[in-house]
Amino acid sequence: MQPSQPSPVLLKRGLTSFNSEHNMDEKNSNEAFQPPSSQAISVPVAEVTMRSPSGDDIRYQAYSVKRPAQDVDDFLIECRASVLERCRSQLNRIVDSEFPLYEIMLAISCAATGAFLGALPTDITHQTSPLMWKFYFAIVPLVGSSSLVAYFLLRRNEVQSATRIAKAVLADLPDPCNTK
Repeated sequence: MQPSQPSPVLLKRGLTSFNSEHNMDEKNSNEAFQPPSSQAISVPVAEVTMRSPSGDDIRYQAYSVKRPAQDVDDFLIECRASVLERCRSQLNRIVDSEFPLYEIMLAISCAATGAFLGALPTDITHQTSPLMWKFYFAIVPLVGSSSLVAYFLLRRNEVQSATRIAKAVLADLPDPCNTK
């Protein structure tokens, strides 16, 4: 057994409201409410005036909404707040990252390469200055090449991390091409 429902009253503009006495209005008793067809472009909206408890009139009006031409074929997609929060936290890991260590490695490599190339045309030999020769021709190239290798490895790791985060965000967000 269903609870008693108020009976609908057909308004002039084709919308329904409920009669407070739960009786059909006599002049519209033969007309039944028909929902708009699925091909309807717009449905007229009734203007409603009510009395508030304080005695003031409250009016609700509807206006047609104009959309820009580029948004005519656009549509809304439902997305949960938890999904957006998860995506935002993952993207913030990329945005809030500090100065990258791989940039320091590149700077060290460039400075070492410059020191080595600058020492080539000088008169530094193993016989004249063995300590400076060891520094410029043994230690500096070793530091330069090892920091360059470290730069490439750290940079590769950073790019892979950003790609992993981007793939996770794309997997979480709804795809507008696969919506119903």
